[in-house]
Amino acid sequence: CIIFYYFTCWRKKEHKDTNGQKVEQPSIELTNSASSAKEEQTPSEVSTLRIQSPEVKHIHDDIFDRATLASLANIMKNQQQQYSEDESKEIEKGKAFYLKCLQSNKLHEIESPDNKVVLKLGHVDEGSVVTGFASAVVDTSVEECAAWAYSDFYSRETMGKIGKSSLVDSKVQHINKHSFYALITRDLGSLLFLHYRAANSRVIWAKDSESGSVHITMNDSKENIFPVKENVK
Repeated sequence: CIIFYYFTCWRKKEHKDTNGQKVEQPSIELTNSASSAKEEQTPSEVSTLRIQSPEVKHIHDDIFDRATLASLANIMKNQQQQYSEDESKEIEKGKAFYLKCLQSNKLHEIESPDNKVVLKLGHVDEGSVVTGFASAVVDTSVEECAAWAYSDFYSRETMGKIGKSSLVDSKVQHINKHSFYALITRDLGSLLFLHYRAANSRVIWAKDSESGSVHITMNDSKENIFPVKENVK
C-alpha cells in the first residue's frame, strides 16, 4: 500500500476564556489518502479538507498544494505511464529542443533577478522567436522538482493570484495522470499595444527510465477545450 502523503491533524480541544467559559479553538480535519499502485487517481484527488474556522483558512491552500505535490511525485516515482503515439511525439520533440538549447552557442547569459538561477536568451531556431533558458541547482528529488513545476499550473497558490497580477484567468482540465489541457490568460497591459493574451495548451510529463530525468512539455493544443473570449487574442 502506498501512502501518498501524511500530515499531523489538529483536533478540537476545550479551552476556557478569562471568564471560565469554554471556547472552541480553530481546527483542521485532514483525511489521509492511501491507494495501491494500480488504483486510478488523478493528481487533484489527494485529500479531503474541512476548514472549521476563518482564522486557519490561510493555511488550507498550502496544505492542499503540498498534498497534491506529494501525490504527484509519488506517481512519477512509482507508477509507470502509458503514452499515446501523439503524446510520445510531443515528448520527443520537447527533448530534442531541450538538447538543442543545451548545445547551442546562440544563447547568451543575461542578468538574473535571482543569483541562484542562470538565465540565457537567444535565437536557437532561425526566425524572430526568442528562446529563454533557465538553469539552477535544487536540493530535492527529480520527482519532487518536476511535480512542483507541473502542479504549479493548477495549484491553489497560482489560482489565488488570478486578478492580483498579470494572470487574468487559468483553467485546467486533467486528461490523465500525466497530462492536462490548460488555458492561461494574461494581461500584458500596453506592451506592444496588446492587452489580454491567451495560451491554449496541452501539458505532458514523462520520466526517462534510463536517465531518471523527467521532461515536461507544453505545446499548443489542437483541441478547443476552452473557448477564448472575444476580447482575448
